[in-house]
Amino acid sequence: MENYTGKLLGDRYQLENIIGEGGMADVYKAVDNVDNKTVAVKILKEEFSKNDDFRRRFKNESKAVAVLSHKNIVKVYDVSFGEQIQYIVMEYIEGITLKQYIQQKGALSLREVVLFGTQILRALQHAHEKGVIHRDIKPQNIMLLNDNKTIKVADFGIARFSNKGDTKTMTDGAIGSVHYISPEQAKGEVVDNKTDIYSAGVVFYEMLTGRVPFQSDSAVSVALMQLQKEAVRPRSINSAIPIGLEQITMRAMKKSPRGRYQSAAEMLLDLDEFRRNPNIKFDHSSFADNEPTKYIPTAGRRNNYASGTPVGTADVPAQEYTRTTVITQEPDEDDYENELIAKKNYTFPILVGIIFVLIVVIIGIAWFIFTNTDEVIVPEFEGKYIEEIREDDEYKYFFEHGLIEENLVYTKEYDEGYIFYQSEEAGKKLQISSTMSTIIKLNIAYTSESMTVPEFPEGTKLQDAKSILQKMGFKIKSKAVVDNSVPESTVVRVDPASGQSVAYGSTVTVYYAIDDEGKIAVPSVIGERLSVAKAELEDLGFKVDVRYRESHGGDAGLVIEQSVAPDTAVIAGNTVITIFVGTTSTKTTSVTITLPDLQDYENFHESVYVYVGGSLYKTYSGVKLDGSTHTVEIGGSANTTFRILIGDQEVCSGKVDFTAASPSVTDKNVSQYQVTAQPTSPTTTQPPAPTEPSVYTLPDYSNKKYLDYYMDLINIGFDNIEQIDRASDTVPEGYVIAVSAEKSEFAKDELLTAPIRVYVSTGPAAE
Repeated sequence: MENYTGKLLGDRYQLENIIGEGGMADVYKAVDNVDNKTVAVKILKEEFSKNDDFRRRFKNESKAVAVLSHKNIVKVYDVSFGEQIQYIVMEYIEGITLKQYIQQKGALSLREVVLFGTQILRALQHAHEKGVIHRDIKPQNIMLLNDNKTIKVADFGIARFSNKGDTKTMTDGAIGSVHYISPEQAKGEVVDNKTDIYSAGVVFYEMLTGRVPFQSDSAVSVALMQLQKEAVRPRSINSAIPIGLEQITMRAMKKSPRGRYQSAAEMLLDLDEFRRNPNIKFDHSSFADNEPTKYIPTAGRRNNYASGTPVGTADVPAQEYTRTTVITQEPDEDDYENELIAKKNYTFPILVGIIFVLIVVIIGIAWFIFTNTDEVIVPEFEGKYIEEIREDDEYKYFFEHGLIEENLVYTKEYDEGYIFYQSEEAGKKLQISSTMSTIIKLNIAYTSESMTVPEFPEGTKLQDAKSILQKMGFKIKSKAVVDNSVPESTVVRVDPASGQSVAYGSTVTVYYAIDDEGKIAVPSVIGERLSVAKAELEDLGFKVDVRYRESHGGDAGLVIEQSVAPDTAVIAGNTVITIFVGTTSTKTTSVTITLPDLQDYENFHESVYVYVGGSLYKTYSGVKLDGSTHTVEIGGSANTTFRILIGDQEVCSGKVDFTAASPSVTDKNVSQYQVTAQPTSPTTTQPPAPTEPSVYTLPDYSNKKYLDYYMDLINIGFDNIEQIDRASDTVPEGYVIAVSAEKSEFAKDELLTAPIRVYVSTGPAAE
């Protein structure tokens, strides 16, 4: 290998040192003497520079990237294709690969998954709109800048233009790193933009779980898994992963391109919906992939799943290289095509033939293994006690194979340890195999007034600890402490300490590490209720400015945006954080009242006040009390009450359902205005406070959608509200099945802390 360190290319680029090595090119750090800036220069290796196929492929990368201009894609500044040397001049990136970052941290936080995933998809959306398919999306080809926020997609080395007429496939072998390639790549078929969607799904999977979906010592075995095996669902690895984010990941990884997202833009829409509402559940049933991919030898085969017409590719040989930018990266061990690069060109067809024979043999073995399943029938767990089934040999198989997920649910309706819900219906047959991902979830009654603070293993992340505590019923505060001995955002300690017995629902403060002396990392409060978000920020010493913004219904009452980005290190006492709380669209109706006739008095003007849900909605000042009628406006977004006052006297009250298509007043009650003294002047001071009820009653949940009932509870003043999903054959999906609370009537000082559990239908249990 010729070393170009110290050489000057094109009378302009002074090469300094090698910063990356790939299968067919090396990357140098260099100085652009014309623009006086640092750049990265990728030089085709000498052994390939005289081969027309390799030179075409190298040239193809420059053509692909030259048409791209996006902040999340590494820029190309210059190209040269001389007889002796071919090189590409690119943006120099200071940072590490996403692969290295995952190796350092393990599973990433949800905030990081959404932040990084959004940028990756935006880069792909731009490339696909320009007709360029990357075909080698993997964390090794994604750079994370030193700000730990910005992503740049690199290495379009095997990219191709999707709108060319050439229909030739690359080779009969698959191109792209074996852990991330799509099934159609593994079979050597022509690919389109949806192969990048599949690879992006695998990257999402690895960010969420810290590992790739398919692992084996053999690259061929991994390729077979990509073809035949369904990945274990991320929530089976970490139950704290939201369902919506799991659904996005698994849809992107559908075996058939028809079942995947059809574009990066479509996947971005779902990711944005999840960002707005982390509790969202998507209905992807209309995109179900009911035709699992089967391996078929594909010599000469061409196919495009989206349109049924041939799609062209650039004429590029089957190989890859790994790096385009700053971090030195050895060729990936899992990229089985790299093994081919070092061989002479005439050996390639022989190796392809050997691999093909191996695949045929392994398929036979794999078919036997994967179809050798055990069939079990789901027992009747409901109505039993958890300790009873743990000790019963009849259920031993389910515990030993990890098929049981236990969820403690605080309730006074059942005895301690009583199982009152199971996710899989009793009598249902389950096929247990190496592809099995079904988990039987059991809701177990917890009635004790005290709980034990759990132990957190070394290295537990803040978000994981909060998820565990919340699931157990604790209230949570988080505080940052300077500690350079552990990774940032790692749990340092909890207060009360682990193992200590405390009252149920107690607050546990989680102390987590930061490494900026004197500064505090701003937590993410997006998706949290206002009271929780405000308390969390104020506990850390921040000043909080609350503002409201109209949003989608699912965000009502939740924080949808914060002015300081999460994990930004700032001085708490000097920082004001503005949080924006979502509201639903306000509807209005009107009520006409008859005014008293006080014209015989010297002053017969008064203010009319309109209260909705206990809060002042509108004021009409200086109204003439002349016996005429007066129309007042009432507005809101929930099913609530209203009151109309003239001065300090109530003259009308009732109910109005603003969730209806056309809100109308019900239970209208008119009160007589009583003249007690001659009015002297119009009221100009603050309106009188409404009489507060002595007790607050839980509203009726009959025929209520969860969102509507949630807003009813919020409007009354309840704040400790938990949603619990449960299958139901009688209650429509999204509607309230039942409500669990300690009692039905509450004093005002109990509203914020009283635990309210709302059971919401997920529709009939899956067959």
